[in-house]
Amino acid sequence: MPAIPAPPVQQPLPQPPAAPQTPPGRPWRTIAIWGIITAVAAGSFYLARVIDQRAAERARAAEGAIRVAEVRRGALNRTIRIEGVTSATRGLIVTTPTLRMPESGREMQILSLPQSGSRVKQGDLLVELDSQSLRDHIDDVRETVQQRENNLTKRRVELELATDNLQQRLLVARSQLEKAQLDLRTLEVRSVINQQLMRLAAEEAEANLARLRQEESILEESNRANLRGVEIERDLELLHINRHLSDLPRYKIQSPLDGLVILSTMRQRGGEEATIAVGDQVRPGQPIVRVVDPSSLQLEAPINQTDAARFDIGQTATVGFDAYPGIVFRGRVASIGAIASLPGRREQFYLRTVPVRLELLDHDERILPDLTGWAEVVLESKEDALIAPSAAVEEVAGKHFVHIQSPNGFERREVQLGVMSHTEVAIVDGLEEGDRVRVR
Repeated sequence: MPAIPAPPVQQPLPQPPAAPQTPPGRPWRTIAIWGIITAVAAGSFYLARVIDQRAAERARAAEGAIRVAEVRRGALNRTIRIEGVTSATRGLIVTTPTLRMPESGREMQILSLPQSGSRVKQGDLLVELDSQSLRDHIDDVRETVQQRENNLTKRRVELELATDNLQQRLLVARSQLEKAQLDLRTLEVRSVINQQLMRLAAEEAEANLARLRQEESILEESNRANLRGVEIERDLELLHINRHLSDLPRYKIQSPLDGLVILSTMRQRGGEEATIAVGDQVRPGQPIVRVVDPSSLQLEAPINQTDAARFDIGQTATVGFDAYPGIVFRGRVASIGAIASLPGRREQFYLRTVPVRLELLDHDERILPDLTGWAEVVLESKEDALIAPSAAVEEVAGKHFVHIQSPNGFERREVQLGVMSHTEVAIVDGLEEGDRVRVR
C-alpha cells in the first residue's frame, strides 16, 4: 500500500513592516518629514510631465517650421528708406505790410481771413486789415494840407504887396532925384546957401534911390526864401498824405498766386500757440498766411552723411504718408544737399545729416504741406531676375548656398547672388524658375 504524502505545511503570510516606533514626545517631526517626502514626489511627477509636454511641442514645431518658397522671375529693386516732411517748391508767405507812415510800428487788426486749407486764385482778396484809423488820419492830414495851401496863397499876396510898396517908393525916389538934378541946373541964379542946399538934396535923393534899389534886391531874396519856406511846409504835408495814400491799398492783401491757403500761428499770452484768426492784432512783418502750389509739393528728408554717396539725382522712389496708410505715390530724387548739418541736439556733434528732396510725380489733393511721410528710394534695379527670399540663402566661408526641395529631401546647392533688397535676393546662377527652396 503506497504511502500517503503528508499535507503541505502552511507558510505564514508576510506581514507589512511595522511602522517605526515614534519616540514618545515627537509626533510632529515625523509628520513633517512625510509631508516633505510627499511634496517632493508630487513636484517631480509634475516636472516630468511639463518636460514631456514641452518636448512634444518642440517636436511638433520642428515638423511645421520647415517653410519653402518658390523661385520666381520678376523685377527686383534695392532700396533705402528715408523719412521726412512735405514742403512746396512754389509758395509765398504773406506778412503784415510794413507801412511808410510814421506810425508804421503800430499793430493792425485783421478784418477778414480765408479758411485754412481753402483754395484761392491769383488776385483774390486774401487778408483785409482794419484801415479806419488810417482813413481818419488821412482826412486830418488833408485839412492840414489845405491850411498850408491857404498860408502859401496868403504869403504870396503879402509878398506882392510888399514888392508893390517898394516899387512905389522907388518911383518917388527916382522922381526926387530927377527934381534935384533939374534944380542943380539953376545953380547960377541961386545964392550960395541955396546952391549948397540943392547939392545936398541931390546927393540925398541919389543915396535914397541907391538904398531902395539895394533893398529891392534884398526884398526879392527874402520874399523868395519866405515863399519857399511856406512851400516846403506844404510839400511836407503832401508827402505825408501821399505816404498814407500809398499805404492804404496795403491794408487789402491779394493772393500772389493760385494755391492752397495755410494760416500761420502766433504766440498768445501764456506762451500758447494758436492759429491766427479774425480780430487778432498783428505787427508789421508778422507772417499771416502761406499760399503754396499743391502741384509743387516735395518730400524733404535728412539722410545720414554715410549714405549720401548712395543717392543720385533722378532715382525713382515710392512715397507714402503716415496720414494715408496703404496709399503710395511715385517720386523722384530732385536735389541732394551739398553741406551737412547737425540733426538737432548740439551734444551729438559727431552726427551729420544731408538734406534730400524728392519731387512728387503724382499730384493728389490729399497731400498737404507739413505732412510726415516716408520714401523707398531705388538704389539699384534688376529686370527679369530670378528672385528668392533672402532667408533662403546661407553664407559659409564666403560662399552662398540654398537648400532645394527634391523627392529625397532637401539638396544643398551653391548659388551666385545679384541685387539684394531687404527681403529678397536675385539669383544669378544655380537655380531655375519654379525651384522650391527652404526658408529659414
